[in-house]
Amino acid sequence: MGLRDLPLFLSTFWPETGTWLNASRVGHGHIHLSFRLETEVGVFFLQQFNSQVFQQPEVVANTLRLIGTLSDTAAIGSLPAWIPTKTGEAYATSGANSLWRLFPWLEHASTPRINTEAIGKAAFAFGAWTKQVNQLDVSQIQAPITGFHHLPASWMAMTSNWNTASGTRKFRASETYTRLGEGAPLLRRYERLTRFLPLRIIHADAKIDNLLFDSVTHEPSFVVDLDTVMPGYLWMDLGDMIRSMACSLPEGDPNISEVAVVPEIMETIFHQYQAAMTGWITEAEQSSLLAGAELILFEQALRFLADFLAGDLYYPISYPEENLVRAQNQLMLWESYRGIIG
Repeated sequence: MGLRDLPLFLSTFWPETGTWLNASRVGHGHIHLSFRLETEVGVFFLQQFNSQVFQQPEVVANTLRLIGTLSDTAAIGSLPAWIPTKTGEAYATSGANSLWRLFPWLEHASTPRINTEAIGKAAFAFGAWTKQVNQLDVSQIQAPITGFHHLPASWMAMTSNWNTASGTRKFRASETYTRLGEGAPLLRRYERLTRFLPLRIIHADAKIDNLLFDSVTHEPSFVVDLDTVMPGYLWMDLGDMIRSMACSLPEGDPNISEVAVVPEIMETIFHQYQAAMTGWITEAEQSSLLAGAELILFEQALRFLADFLAGDLYYPISYPEENLVRAQNQLMLWESYRGIIG
């Protein structure tokens, strides 16, 4: 569907969107395609839902519906509920099973200037959101992607792809593969941590990019990108925050020798995340956080290498060895983290 087709598309599926005036692409995400729509009756957020990655869109819709029941009392909001189609559906279909959804536009929301203060606020906000959303029964929430944040599955994917990779890719990745092999004992830690800790509802992609701040008060206002919300463990979200916010360089930066965890920022994230869940988080969960977070840093390195070995099928690339560079970057970050926590 092109932009010129939007007026008919909107009027066909959604009530009272008014005459379409303008549309512009927003965001830089690889998973969903998003637009800001201006109409005579207001501004909307239109998003093409990637059903190749999220193959159970009804699971995502159900999770968003359940979270929406908490919005009136939430300490920090979640993205407002989608606007149903004329027939009450969560998605509209265009072309070859292309799914689209419509949300209200958040006028006063913005992305923050990233510094230690903003990162601390983000960690606290994710903790507050997690405490709030766990008023829901975790048994009502289904994982939208099979095997997501499942370390044994990521390990198996990497080793399996190594066995079937081309000789050229094996040669280029051999050192990275060998160094990642040193993390095999973490599989036993994963089994131990998941055996005794309570399942919680987690975001599963906790990073500052998935948090909107109020443009006036500069305080966190909305947790967004809830498609990944799933049953999991609190250390999983902590690991994602450390991986994405306490890193000296972004995950795709090729200056591998300069990649490291920034200890001061890591400590800020750790303490603020815990502080937001005071009185709710258990002692066992608190004790698991730093040890569990390591598994997420390790897992992401596995994922990038597995995709490089498979021929770059999942993560979009802009040059041939980008996923190998990402794997090396995350490998260095994991090794840096290990040096900090001992």
